[in-house]
Amino acid sequence: MKLAHVFLAFLAVSAVSVATAEFEEVSIWDALSASKEHTVLTETLDFLGLAEVLGETNLTLTLLSPTDLAFDIFFKALGLEGNVSTILNAFNIDALAEVIGYHFLVDAIPLEYILDNNNKTIKEHTLAGNVTVHLFENHSDGAAWVKGRTGESMLREWTASEQPYPSFLYPVDKVLLPRKYSDFPGY
Repeated sequence: MKLAHVFLAFLAVSAVSVATAEFEEVSIWDALSASKEHTVLTETLDFLGLAEVLGETNLTLTLLSPTDLAFDIFFKALGLEGNVSTILNAFNIDALAEVIGYHFLVDAIPLEYILDNNNKTIKEHTLAGNVTVHLFENHSDGAAWVKGRTGESMLREWTASEQPYPSFLYPVDKVLLPRKYSDFPGY
């Protein structure tokens, strides 16, 4: 539970006042809640007690947001079945907070920045370790990919609802794991 409190404290501290005339401020929570492919992530964040802080419109961070399909594959690999609430209650809360924290980059990173760094590796700090964002040169579509200890997933543009501002959301098709969890069986 201690890590969940640290996680919550970080998100609260990362809230900064950002005045903007050109963008309507949308919270991460509002954007995720409007997405039909992020219901499990939304329920997980709520379970961890993060709904209120993610409802703030002044957070400056980037969330690599696993889709429902990503969670389904992850849960099945761990042999967990049932509804999301039952599965979440089966997890160690600190381990769950750490896995979710690995998806929060501590900087707000626009997709243009990632794509402008063509064929470069960009290491970013998360709440649970470092993640590597790499633009693969052999992908003709110019897609950005995120690489973790347990594989890679394409970063997609957020299209489910309005992109939160000043934060950024990128759907990913895999639950990324910090190094200490990279030996989960079957994943």
